[in-house]
Amino acid sequence: MIKRVLLSTLALLLVYSWFISQYGAGISRTGQTTEQRNMVKAEEFLFEASTRYDTIIVGSSMSDRLNTDSLSAAYYNLSLAGMSAQDGLQLIEMSGHLPHVLFVETNTLTRDEPSPLMESLNDPTWIWLKRHLPFTRQKFQPAGVFKAMLRDWSHGKGQPVVPETAMYVDTAFLNKAVADRIQAAIPPPDSVLHASLGKVRNRLDQWRRQGVRVVFFEIPMDPRLQAMPIQGQVRQLVRRYFPSPDYAHLALPEGAYQTTDGVHLTYGESNRFTGYLRQQIQGYIGGPYLVKKE
Repeated sequence: MIKRVLLSTLALLLVYSWFISQYGAGISRTGQTTEQRNMVKAEEFLFEASTRYDTIIVGSSMSDRLNTDSLSAAYYNLSLAGMSAQDGLQLIEMSGHLPHVLFVETNTLTRDEPSPLMESLNDPTWIWLKRHLPFTRQKFQPAGVFKAMLRDWSHGKGQPVVPETAMYVDTAFLNKAVADRIQAAIPPPDSVLHASLGKVRNRLDQWRRQGVRVVFFEIPMDPRLQAMPIQGQVRQLVRRYFPSPDYAHLALPEGAYQTTDGVHLTYGESNRFTGYLRQQIQGYIGGPYLVKKE
C-alpha cells in the first residue's frame, strides 16, 4: 500500500515536472499574498531571470508599481513589497550575475532589517532543491498556477490586474494615513543611517569597479511626507555617500503626485512617473555607463 502511494506520488511529480518544463515559461504572477509574490519574484530572478536582463531596478512596493514594460524589455523590476532596495541588492549578489545598469530606489535605502524571505533564501539546501526541482518553487505551487491560468483566461495573458484601491483616492483615508505617518515618524539615529548607507556603499563601490553603472532615483510621495526633515536628510546623505560622477542621480520631478496612502502612487500616477523616468533615462547615452548628454 505504501509502495503504491509512493509510486503514484512520484508519477504525479514527474508529470507535473514535465508540465513545468513545457509551459513554465508562460506561467507568471502566481503568488496569492504579498509574501508569496515576493518569494515568486525572488525565485524567478535567482533561477530564471538574472542572466537575461542587463538593467535591474531594486526598491520597495513604491517602485513595484512602476510600469517597467513601458521602459524597455531589458528592464527587470526586482522591487519587493514591504521590503527595501537592500534586499534586492542582496538577491543580485546571491545570483552571481551583475547587471550593466542598476537603478536604486532611495526612499527605503536606509532600511536594513532582516526578513523571513531573505533568511529562507539563505538556506543552501532549499536553494539547491528549488534550483534543480522547479516544482518546489513558490511560483509553481498548483493553487497559484491554477489561479494564474484563470486570470489570464479572464483578463488576457500579460494584462495587468489593478486593484481598485490603486485606481482611486479616498481623501479621508489619505489624510488620516498621512497624519498617522507623520505622528508615528521617529527618525533613526544618525549612527544607524551612516551604518546602513556605509554597508550599501561598500557593495556598490565594488560593483562599480566591475563595470556596473548605478543610478539613484526617488519615488514621489505626498508633499506633506516628502517635506519631512528626515527625507531631506536622507537625500543629502545619499548624495554624500554616492557622489557624482561615480554615481548618477535622477532628479525628483517637480509638482505633486497623487498617492493612495501618502507613499504609494495611484495606478495612473505610477504610469506618469514611469514616463518621467523614461524621459530622464533618454537624457543619458553610452550603454552601461549612462553618460549624461551635454
